[in-house]
Amino acid sequence: MTGAEQIAQQLRNGMANPLGGSLCIWGHWFGRPADNVHILVAADAEDDQLHLRFDEGEDLLAWAPRDAIVDGNRFTIRGAERVRWEWFYYGRPRMPANRYYRDYSWDGSAIAIETNVDWSLTDSHANAAEPAVTFG
Repeated sequence: MTGAEQIAQQLRNGMANPLGGSLCIWGHWFGRPADNVHILVAADAEDDQLHLRFDEGEDLLAWAPRDAIVDGNRFTIRGAERVRWEWFYYGRPRMPANRYYRDYSWDGSAIAIETNVDWSLTDSHANAAEPAVTFG
């Protein structure tokens, strides 16, 4: 069983009580803490890619995730090779033109961020010393 499959199973085991919270990727918050609340609705894995789905059509993908801690309504994934967050622009129709992403890649020393967000500059202050994913 891969790390992604183990994490997906841990999250599914805890989904009897809905997991909801804010999202932080390598120290880079999506919004401000507690500004956005996402509800986890599904956790799957294929090979070593974790796929988490949330209630507003958001998707979190993590490649080679490791060292996960699932604790009640929170979870942390200590490391990963890459993490991608996708969402629809809130308040607009759910269609491809309104689908946005932030894609974080760790090369062993630094985090690179790619995005299609066109309304603000990308905060390039992701920190490799922080967990790959913090949710809760």
